[in-house]
Amino acid sequence: MGRLRLNRTQALVLGFFVLAWASLVIILIATPEVYDQALQLPASDRRLFELAFLAALSIFLVLLGVGVVRRWRWTF
Repeated sequence: MGRLRLNRTQALVLGFFVLAWASLVIILIATPEVYDQALQLPASDRRLFELAFLAALSIFLVLLGVGVVRRWRWTF
C-alpha cells in the first residue's frame, strides 16, 4: 500500500469534516433539545432517532472524506 499524501486543500476539507462531526456530537451530548427542536421528533423514540440521524450524517461525512482523499471529482 502506498503512502497517503494529502495536499493542503484536502487536509483543510478533512479538518472541516472532523470539526463538523465533533460539533454534532457535542451538541447531541450537551444540548439534545436542539436536535428535538430542529427535527421535531416524536417524544416516544426521540433518542433512537437522534442517534440514527447522527449515524446517517457520520456515514455521509465519511463518504465525503473518502472522496476527498481519493480525489473523486463528484464530491466537489
